[in-house]
Amino acid sequence: MAWWQQQDSTKGSSIWPHVPASLFYQNVAKNIRYAESLYQGHSTNFCGYAAFSVLFIKDQPERYARMILSLYQTGQYTDSSINITSSPEIRLAAGTWKGKGELQLNGADQIWLLSLADHFKGYINTLNHKYNNGDENTDWCGTNLSKFRKMARQLGGYKTKAIGSDFYRPWVNEYDLYLALAKGPVVLFVNSKYLYPNKFRIYNLRLPTHFILLYDIKLIDGYYAVTYWDYGLKTFQMFTENRMRKLVYGVVEFPIKAENP
Repeated sequence: MAWWQQQDSTKGSSIWPHVPASLFYQNVAKNIRYAESLYQGHSTNFCGYAAFSVLFIKDQPERYARMILSLYQTGQYTDSSINITSSPEIRLAAGTWKGKGELQLNGADQIWLLSLADHFKGYINTLNHKYNNGDENTDWCGTNLSKFRKMARQLGGYKTKAIGSDFYRPWVNEYDLYLALAKGPVVLFVNSKYLYPNKFRIYNLRLPTHFILLYDIKLIDGYYAVTYWDYGLKTFQMFTENRMRKLVYGVVEFPIKAENP
């Protein structure tokens, strides 16, 4: 992308004191080349922002680059559809995390994910609006279905379609038909217990907690063969019909082409 290549990659930012210029520009360039490498971090609640961002960066790399550069240089981004202003708390937090895997090395991703979580709020964040250290792991950055769709509309200009909800699952035959007819990219809102059951043996999670970007789904001999993006990787799993029914709470279809945001 010619515009990005013209930027001064040595220019740091006093607004984000713990994110050096070298790591910032390297991180953004990697995202532009390979958006699927974006990793939301170990034990964080950034999954909704990450799933959206992979789709968004692939589709609108220049808009992403202009947004993240403005956030880095000025602490805010404004256009006709959105006004994001980073809070002092997240400016000090970005670049300081430990134990988050690859995310702790990716300062631009920390700025991006923190800024989205700081700006977009839903009922799930009612009791925790202001960032405090460690809130990347709490409901401060949680995302519900309507909040996810609002973010897609305001940030990327996507008028999404959806079935399901935060509390009730769609019927299996309903989302089967929906997925069969979908023309654009699809994000699934799922219950993590049934996506990664070995990680949630102790907890009996009865509600959706996670967003994944769907690549492909086929019904083969009574099993769903599902290929999806999650945690920076393309993953393949086979699900029984019963497990699939318990897994999926929401299906969000993106348009093939975004409207001007």
